[in-house]
Amino acid sequence: MSDGRDLARQWLAKARNDLLNAENNLKADQIPFDTVCFHYQQAAEKLLKAYLVANGLPYPITHDLFLLLERILPLRN
Repeated sequence: MSDGRDLARQWLAKARNDLLNAENNLKADQIPFDTVCFHYQQAAEKLLKAYLVANGLPYPITHDLFLLLERILPLRN
């Protein structure tokens, strides 16, 4: 289980970096909204994958947030 937790921590660290990138871009004089949206999507994806891994489940190689959420929903019951 510690391997899963370590991997989850790695995903969380990467998600924090995506959030930092988005927040830094929002402070720019000319905001690149496409880049901000990209980094927020990436952060959400990594957080969902971290949740799956922390619960002992594999994550699919995908950028589809809905697919990741479908994998998580059974854990909520």
